[in-house]
Amino acid sequence: MKITIDPDLLGGASRPLREATELAREVQRGSRSLAGYADSVGHPELSSAIGEFLGAWGRTLDAVARHGETMTRMVCLAGAGRQASPTGGGR
Repeated sequence: MKITIDPDLLGGASRPLREATELAREVQRGSRSLAGYADSVGHPELSSAIGEFLGAWGRTLDAVARHGETMTRMVCLAGAGRQASPTGGGR
């Protein structure tokens, strides 16, 4: 199977992917600071529920960020491979 790409569109995709990945990591880091508030609510069941929510949210954000990082690497490698090909690859 042959895949045809538009190199300009491919190159343009890496930046938004990278930005989205960085944002997911930033939100993940911010959620860690929220965990401290869970202990201060003064109610063990509520504190536990908040902790469980933040744990699930953190795992999900981590998965999203890892997928974004993988996709960014793949887009960059595809662009580098196209530039390195003797024919210029692509279209």
